[in-house]
Amino acid sequence: MFTFNKEVTAVEAAPGIMRKVMSYTKELMVCEFTLKKGSHLPAHHHPHVQSTYVISGQLKYIIDGEEKVINDGDTALMKANQVHEIMVLEDTKVIDVFTPMRDDFIK
Repeated sequence: MFTFNKEVTAVEAAPGIMRKVMSYTKELMVCEFTLKKGSHLPAHHHPHVQSTYVISGQLKYIIDGEEKVINDGDTALMKANQVHEIMVLEDTKVIDVFTPMRDDFIK
């Protein structure tokens, strides 16, 4: 299976946050997010394990109360149901991987 980025339409996931679902099976989902400086994802959790890889930019994560700033080439990992919050410090592009897939992203 191949997915070509130029053929995927981005949707607004939240103000200043665009999401492209690149590929998925029931077990795994890969998404690309483009986040505008100043945007914010409030504290939330979900039953999926999530790994974020920063392609470019800078994010401030708060995971279970621990704050870290991550940059190009860094990753963050959230366990299932782990509370996390994200502040976008620079225009940023990331790849997020979820397991299992996020049904709510394809409806």
